[in-house]
Amino acid sequence: MATPLSTLTVASADVELRRAVLADLGAVVRLLADDPLGKSRELGPDEDLQPYRNAFRAIDTDPAQLLVVAVAGHTS
Repeated sequence: MATPLSTLTVASADVELRRAVLADLGAVVRLLADDPLGKSRELGPDEDLQPYRNAFRAIDTDPAQLLVVAVAGHTS
C-alpha cells in the first residue's frame, strides 16, 4: 500500500488519506456504480475493469494529477 499522506479523525474514526493504487480500483468502481448518477453510466464491479485501469494509469502517470483515497478505520 501507499504511504499515508495524512490521517484525520472524523466522528471518532480514523480516516487515512493516501495516494490511490491500482489495487483500490475495484472499490472505487463499486462506489461510482453505487452512486445515483453512476448507476446508469458506470460498469459494475463484475464487469471488465480494463477501461478503468487504462484511465487510472493515464491519470496516475500525469505529474499534474494526484489520485487520493480515504480509508475509514484503517491504521498503518
